[in-house]
Amino acid sequence: MTLAMALMALTLAAPGEPEFTPLLDGESLAGWTATGDESGWVVEDDGILLTVGTVDGGWLATDREYADFVLRLEYMLSEVGNSGVLVRGMAEGSVVTEVQLLAPWTPRRDDLHCTGSLYGHVAVDPRPDETPLVWHSMEITAVGKLLTVSVDGVEVCRANTDEVESLAGASLSGKIALQSSHSGPDEWVRFRNIRIRDLDAEPGHLAYQLRDEDPAIRRHAQEFAARLGTAMVPELLRLHAEGTPLSVATASEALAWVAAHATKEDGSGGALSAALARELAADWPAQTRKLALEMLAIAGGEDAIPPIAASMPHPDLSFSAAAALAAIGGDAARSALNEAIGGDSRDAEIAAAIALGSMGAGKALG
Repeated sequence: MTLAMALMALTLAAPGEPEFTPLLDGESLAGWTATGDESGWVVEDDGILLTVGTVDGGWLATDREYADFVLRLEYMLSEVGNSGVLVRGMAEGSVVTEVQLLAPWTPRRDDLHCTGSLYGHVAVDPRPDETPLVWHSMEITAVGKLLTVSVDGVEVCRANTDEVESLAGASLSGKIALQSSHSGPDEWVRFRNIRIRDLDAEPGHLAYQLRDEDPAIRRHAQEFAARLGTAMVPELLRLHAEGTPLSVATASEALAWVAAHATKEDGSGGALSAALARELAADWPAQTRKLALEMLAIAGGEDAIPPIAASMPHPDLSFSAAAALAAIGGDAARSALNEAIGGDSRDAEIAAAIALGSMGAGKALG
């Protein structure tokens, strides 16, 4: 997948102005944890985050992990300021991927270690403005194995971690962290407007990643699709309906993950059942509707029985629908199967008889 394709996917995944969520509440460090002395991090009255060189605050890391995202922030460096932004950090065994923040007189460093670079891994091109004591904006985008960095609206660094030897095996998820000021006791760094667009909360983005040729990216997308749950149902059925061996296998597995997470105990099984039931009435290919029926058998309760029963007369769906009713079980399912015997569809009759037999509630065919 090329960088252009990935960035196009971001646009397609969320039409209109995307939503960014603040990562700092402007009053405290809630949601973040310092690896060093927390007193080295101060939220000022105007909500600006200050890190000072007199205290080693270590890294200030988000409590939760992120995989695919767009991170935006503004920063100001003192005249000899030195800091950085850790991307997908603190993952066990992963290389350190830090976007450098550096004033030009610390002393001046090469393009592989200056502001905007993936420190020690990928140089900037072009080199951004590094003027201290003024606010600069930065945007970091992580999509699969593609990383881009923009400073003041200009892209200065891009990398595919598979194509950079020192980044091989970089984690696909981890914490976002800010580095404390560490260039001298009188130096400091300020941050403001730290906000994120969590792409893994967007069904369209996950569906795009599930189409990636890289199995590691697909597997990662499956994990987040399972967490997102019901919202993924239309996207996964659309992927399945593409009908290629890879799309069918990927969609089937991802939807099975969604169904496995949507247990009645956490209250999401009913929502998933309702979403699948709605999709049964849509104009999907028969094989895709069969997949919906299989998942209803896992997640469905009695509320799923009417839409499943409505599928019984369809010649391509009779046996899948009957099997789903048998899997749900109970009196309502038995009643729906009994109603199919003696109806207009011979396929439905046979399927219902087989299903009832498996339930120990057989009924003779007419």
